[in-house]
Amino acid sequence: KKVQIIIKDIEKKEIIVSDDGVGMTFEEVNDLFLRIGRNRRKEGYKKSPNGRKVTGKKGLGKLAFFGIGSIITVETTKKGSKEKDKTKYFKPIISFKHQ
Repeated sequence: KKVQIIIKDIEKKEIIVSDDGVGMTFEEVNDLFLRIGRNRRKEGYKKSPNGRKVTGKKGLGKLAFFGIGSIITVETTKKGSKEKDKTKYFKPIISFKHQ
């Protein structure tokens, strides 16, 4: 129901996005949230567990994170759990060599 965006440090490009949702386990972050090409509607997800409408189409929007930073930290606690999952994802470095 509540999403908060805090610009912590402009020079370091630190932004915190937090919400009061149900959280995710490490497996859910990797297998569901970060999976590109996942069609939640075909899997039967029309709304989030808190009733938010599912948006997006192919899971590409989350890649926009790397447009503002090279390290993305996902920190989440699944509702009902005391265990906090924290994972860092690094922007892939892709180089093309012209021959």
